[in-house]
Amino acid sequence: MFSAFSFVTRLGRACASKFARAGGAARQQRGTAILAFALAGLTGTTVLAIPILARASNDLHVESTTAARSSNAAVSAAEHALWRIENDPDFLASMTGDPPTASYTLTLADGVTEITITSSSLAADGDGVSAYLSVIPNQILEETPSTVTFTLRIVNDDLEPHVVTRVDADPRQYSPAYQSGSTTGITTIDPIYTGGRWRWDIVPGVTVPGFGGEASLQWRMTVDEDDGNYWTGASIRVQGVGSVSAPMSASIRVYDTATEIDIVSVVTPSQVSAGSLETFQHTITLTNNGVAPYTAEWVKYAGSRDLDYVPGSTSGMSGSDPQVNHDVINDRWVHTWDVEPTVLMPGVPQQLTFSTEGALLPGTIFSVASMRTVEDEGSPQSAPTVTTGETAPITATRSFTIHVVFNDHVIDVEATLGSTGVTVVSWVRS
Repeated sequence: MFSAFSFVTRLGRACASKFARAGGAARQQRGTAILAFALAGLTGTTVLAIPILARASNDLHVESTTAARSSNAAVSAAEHALWRIENDPDFLASMTGDPPTASYTLTLADGVTEITITSSSLAADGDGVSAYLSVIPNQILEETPSTVTFTLRIVNDDLEPHVVTRVDADPRQYSPAYQSGSTTGITTIDPIYTGGRWRWDIVPGVTVPGFGGEASLQWRMTVDEDDGNYWTGASIRVQGVGSVSAPMSASIRVYDTATEIDIVSVVTPSQVSAGSLETFQHTITLTNNGVAPYTAEWVKYAGSRDLDYVPGSTSGMSGSDPQVNHDVINDRWVHTWDVEPTVLMPGVPQQLTFSTEGALLPGTIFSVASMRTVEDEGSPQSAPTVTTGETAPITATRSFTIHVVFNDHVIDVEATLGSTGVTVVSWVRS
């Protein structure tokens, strides 16, 4: 069924998309001009039964015309609140309190509708654009040409889309060779090598949606280096924001002998509601795939400063709390456990478990786990360090509750907001 509100919503979304592409001034208009137009559409009619994206229920069979009008107006007001959550970032940014709340009214022909929206958290801080660089494999043999694959992940936790126009990769103190034709993702064009850096110009730019939207770029390189650690930095150019650097987590360890230890880091839960205080269980597993034992010296975990270690929660390879330091460069907590003399026997996994807690803002965070064995220069099984790179993602999604009152009709809606838009969790009419 066609309705004035569904028309307003479709037109509003189209205009919102246009304004988002146009930039700052137009984005400001999105929260004012389009919203005013939508309100005018609501005020100009009474019967507005319009389940946008099939959000409303189909039980609109009521006995009287007056009841039908009031019921449909309440549904329309709830739909308008969902539309505003999805398309009006200025409104979301204006929410205040603990939890963040905003109330407003819609004046319809039959009366005034009262709408209250409560959010699980505030919006993400700053411009909300982050970049993460990883490489696989991150351990290779020295003086043996090896193919490695770099992945640059771009995450936009801002309220609005952002346009990426350039990517730079900067190998530090080594010279890998780019493999022609290996670029995939936001572009397939080979990079330009200049000034010791590889540069991809993204023309005319790629749009990364807000509310946790992601994009990525992958490429392959050949590495042939002596024993040591080699790092690669990366940055992206974001239209209207500037340069955003990726933490230098894409490290490659080159060994004089093959390393035989695998390290895996996992976390539960991995999906949470933004703003909700949660406890996370972390497990780091070390597996010796060789034929000789290794002795582990320490295990490290570098994670978000929004998550605090829970005292007394460590078990497995260590029963002691870690030493916690601040990594200023990457703005992370680094936890270090002294696990010597833990022996890693071949084929026998060893685990370290611990807990953190905190309330996350909308978006996705990652962590890095690493370990070092006791170095024995006379042993061919010596493997000083092993690392996971960026791993164990935790995604926090902003959720909302909507409370609508119109005459004797009440509607309560629970919804989440992500990169694909609004998702209704529950819709209750009373």
